[in-house]
Amino acid sequence: MKNPIKSTFFPPEDGKINALTGRETTVFPSIASTNSALTDAIRRGKRERDGICVACSQSAGKGRLGRSFCSEVGGIYFSFNFKIPTKSAPATAHLVTPLAGVAVTSTLEELYGLRLGLKWVNDVIADGKKLCGILTEAVTVGDDTFIVVGIGINAVNEDFPDTATSLSRLGVEKIDASEVISAIVNEFFARLPRIDEIHLDYRARLCHLACPVTVHRFDGSEDEGAECLDVNEDCELKVRYLDGRISVLSSGEVSVKIN
Repeated sequence: MKNPIKSTFFPPEDGKINALTGRETTVFPSIASTNSALTDAIRRGKRERDGICVACSQSAGKGRLGRSFCSEVGGIYFSFNFKIPTKSAPATAHLVTPLAGVAVTSTLEELYGLRLGLKWVNDVIADGKKLCGILTEAVTVGDDTFIVVGIGINAVNEDFPDTATSLSRLGVEKIDASEVISAIVNEFFARLPRIDEIHLDYRARLCHLACPVTVHRFDGSEDEGAECLDVNEDCELKVRYLDGRISVLSSGEVSVKIN
């Protein structure tokens, strides 16, 4: 493991992010959750399409399935939103998390020369450990649905489980949070018009295809061993269980653990 102390970290600056993205940005020293801040603002009627909410730390960072997300100072935590017609939401919303995963991995690889992968459905993986988590939420207001994308990246922070890693541990010596956030947001929106093709790039970045996994169902049934086979155009995961059964899994019904 590389020494994380060598990394120099430049905290996020709202003016710099705004200039690099053209999107209204607010940076909070600390906040409960950047996702919650945006979803609450949308429900109150403040519905800016181009908003970015950034926090230097979160007191109630949100992970998938209601889990908490470690969010101490030294990480990169931000959320942004965009609007789509409510009638289009079912065909689009489930592809947003894979799109964000591709945007994060491609950006960090370009900035730092890292070799990263994706774990279905929302984790960025480096050296077999979690580097970044992604949480997508939808808020419907009348004829519009607002998609809020939350991203948390371990940078120079160290308060995370042994199953995780950080940019500093990966040997990145200079980390500018404003540049990271801006590059990811710009990459996301550059790819958004082709979201129906995202399964191609997403599949290419999955780190557990043809690998054994454990499938955990949220209905309380027993975990099952399986082999990951593929993802379809909806980025659902196709697996083969040990008894030969083949199933297509939705992120809303299961999670997988790489064995």
